[in-house]
Amino acid sequence: MFIKKVRIVNGIDDSLIREVNFHQGMNFIVDMESSDLHNKVGKTTFLKLIDIMLGGKNKKVLFHNEGINNDVDRLKRLIESQKVYAEMILVEDFDQEANVLLRVDLYNKGKRYINSEKKGYEEYISELNIFLFNNQNNVPKFRSLINSFIRISNNNSDFLKNLDRNTRKSYYRAVYNYLFEIADPEIGVRLNNVESELNTIDNSEKKYRKINDISEETAAIEQVLDALKSDESQISNRLNDLVKSSNFMENRKSVNEVRKEYSKLETNISDLELKIVLNNKNITRIKESQGKEIDKNLTHDFFNEMNDLLPDVTKSFNDLVEFNKKLIDNKLVFFEETNADLRNRLDKLNTSKELLVKSNKEFLSLVRDDNVEKYDELNQKLYSIKSTIDMNQEQLNTLNKFSEESDKLKETKKELLSSVSPDKIKEKYKLRMESFNKYFRKYTELVNGERPILTYIPNPQKFPLSINDLDNGSSTGTMKSLMASYDLAYQSFADEIDKRRPNFIVHDVLENVEGVNLKSIVSLANKVGAQFIVAILKEKLDSSGIDQSFQEQHETLKLSKDDKLFEPK
Repeated sequence: MFIKKVRIVNGIDDSLIREVNFHQGMNFIVDMESSDLHNKVGKTTFLKLIDIMLGGKNKKVLFHNEGINNDVDRLKRLIESQKVYAEMILVEDFDQEANVLLRVDLYNKGKRYINSEKKGYEEYISELNIFLFNNQNNVPKFRSLINSFIRISNNNSDFLKNLDRNTRKSYYRAVYNYLFEIADPEIGVRLNNVESELNTIDNSEKKYRKINDISEETAAIEQVLDALKSDESQISNRLNDLVKSSNFMENRKSVNEVRKEYSKLETNISDLELKIVLNNKNITRIKESQGKEIDKNLTHDFFNEMNDLLPDVTKSFNDLVEFNKKLIDNKLVFFEETNADLRNRLDKLNTSKELLVKSNKEFLSLVRDDNVEKYDELNQKLYSIKSTIDMNQEQLNTLNKFSEESDKLKETKKELLSSVSPDKIKEKYKLRMESFNKYFRKYTELVNGERPILTYIPNPQKFPLSINDLDNGSSTGTMKSLMASYDLAYQSFADEIDKRRPNFIVHDVLENVEGVNLKSIVSLANKVGAQFIVAILKEKLDSSGIDQSFQEQHETLKLSKDDKLFEPK
C-alpha cells in the first residue's frame, strides 16, 4: 500500500491546517531555509508524524526537543488548544480515493481511528499489520516490521538492527524470516519468548540467592539438610527417652501446672516435717523436765523474796509449786495437740502428692528428676533445628523449582531450534539471499560503486543478517546510501516473491550522502516505483546538481520559517 495523503486538522472546527499529497517514486520533504535555520521548520517532525500515524506510540516527539530535553511549548499549546488530529489515506494504487483512512488525535489522551471507527492501540496496530503486511497472525508485531520501512533517527552504522537495543537475536530472526520468507516467524517469536522467560528465571534465581544469602549449590544444600535431619532425629530420641514427645507437647500446659503443684506440695511437706521435728524436740524437753525433782529450797527462797515485795499476795508456797506443775503440763498438751495437727496436715499433703503422682505418672518423672529444664533445653534445640530444616527445605524447593522450569524451557528451546535447523532451511535462505542480492548488488553499484552482499546467518545464536565485503571505514554518507540501496532492493525483491509490504520508505535527512550518490538514489527510487519519502535541505538538492524543475516535480512538502508544519503562512 502507498501513502496517498496526510492531513493535519484543527479538531475544534475541523478546519484544515495542512494537506500533503504524495506520489510514487521520490517524495522530497524540503527545508527551504538557509543553514542557520535548519531543523526548525518541521521537516523531521513531519516524518515523525507519519510514524505516529503508523503506530508510533509517543506523540510527545512532535513537540519535544530531545537534544535539550525540553518541550516546544508553543507547538504543544497549539496541539492541545486546537485539539489537532492527523489523517492518512492509504491506497493500493493512486487511482483510488482511499482503501484505508487512518486518524490519530495528536493531543493528550486523544484516540485512534481506522475508517472512522475508534480503535484501542493494540487493535489499531494489529489491523495495520493486516493492511500493510497481510499478517493475519500478528506475528511478528506490526511495529517490529514497520521499522524496516521507516528510518527516522536510525543508527546508520548498523541499520539492520532497527529495533529496541534490548531486542534479542531470536526476535530479529523472526522479523527477517518473515520479511524474507525463510522460515516460520512464529518459531522465532516463541524462541524469543522462551529466551525471555529463561532470562527472567535466571535473574529471579540470582535475586533470590542474594536476598537469602545463598551461595551453595543445591547439592550442598541437600547434604546440609541430611545432616540437620540426623541431628533432629538424635534430639528427638533423647527427648523421647525423657518422656513421649507427642504427649508432652500436647499436655505441655498441664505439665507446667503439675510441675508447679508438685513443687508447692514438696515445699509445704518439707515445712511441715521441719515443724514436726522442732515440735517433737519441745515435747521431749518438757517430758524430761517433768521427771526432774524441783529445788524446793531455791523455790522457797524465791517465794519469800517476792512475798516481802508483794505483801498483798495471798497464795502460799504450795500454790506456787502446783501452778508451776500445771503450766508445764499445759505446755506439753499444747505441743502434743500442735503435733497432731501438723501430722494431720502432713498426711493430707502426702495424700495429695500421691494422687498427683498417680494421675501424672509419665510427666512426674520429669518433675521429680528435675528434667523439665533439660527437656525444655532439648526442645529449644529441636525447634531451632526444625526451623533451620524448614528454611533450607524451602530454599531447596525454590531453587529446584527454578531449575525445573529452566530445564523445561531449555527442552522447548531445543525442540524449536531443531525445527529451524540450518539443514532444514538451507535451500530456502540460499534462494532468498540470491534473489535479494541480485537487486542489492546492482543498486549499490549504481549508487556508490560498491557490490556488497547480504548474507543469512543460520546459526540461531547469532544475528540473522550480515552485509559482507563492506569497507569498515565507510563514511556516514556511504552507510546512508547503502541503507537506501538496501531498502529499495527489498522493494524489488518483495515484488519478485509477491510479498505484501508497505510500498513506501521513509528516511530522515540525506545531507551526508554525496551529491552524485544522491542523484543516483533519486533516479533509482523513481525506477523502482515505491515511494521514497525523505526529509532534505534545499541547499543539498541544489549542491547535488538536481535540476530545479525536477526538484519541483518531486517536492511533496516545502517548509520554511514562514511556513512551518503546524503554522502555515
